[in-house]
Amino acid sequence: MMKIGFFGGSFNPPTIAHLNLAKQALKEYNLDIFYFVPVNDYYQKKDLIDFDKRCQMLDLIVKDEPNLRVSRIESKKSSKYSAYEILNLIAENNKDKQVYFIMGEDNYIKMPSWNHYDDLKQYKYIVFQRDNTSQNHINDKNVFYMKNNENLKISSTLIRNNLKENMSIDKYVTKEIKEYIKNNKLYL
Repeated sequence: MMKIGFFGGSFNPPTIAHLNLAKQALKEYNLDIFYFVPVNDYYQKKDLIDFDKRCQMLDLIVKDEPNLRVSRIESKKSSKYSAYEILNLIAENNKDKQVYFIMGEDNYIKMPSWNHYDDLKQYKYIVFQRDNTSQNHINDKNVFYMKNNENLKISSTLIRNNLKENMSIDKYVTKEIKEYIKNNKLYL
């Protein structure tokens, strides 16, 4: 059975850490395909740029990676999906595959406060380490823990702040992403 992973986020912009995490998940969990799932424009987040531009940047980082893809599933709705809605939609569209939802440990910890939490527990998750946290709180047969191999302190917020302060982002994004940001005058 094909194994696929879905990693939701704003990817505002996508970072080297996002790319490395995807490659690590593919390898460690023998995933056939890894999808980046950017949130749509209705998501309330400071400095969130246009959905299409975020997708185009993700397209740049997956173009040479045959097992990485970008899902535009959130573009199909004119309002924000709840976690419950998007996970159900993805699961429904992939009934013939083994689906894993990929998220940071920080979001996994918040899940008990989400609507329909009991329904969400039925899915399989790959939870990746954030910062120097420990997986001691994860005790669920449907949750697989992925250690952060690089422990990089890279975030999209850091990149946006560096751009606003005219500081280098070379260590944090691919060359193509840097050029895209520059050519489109993003995050200034």
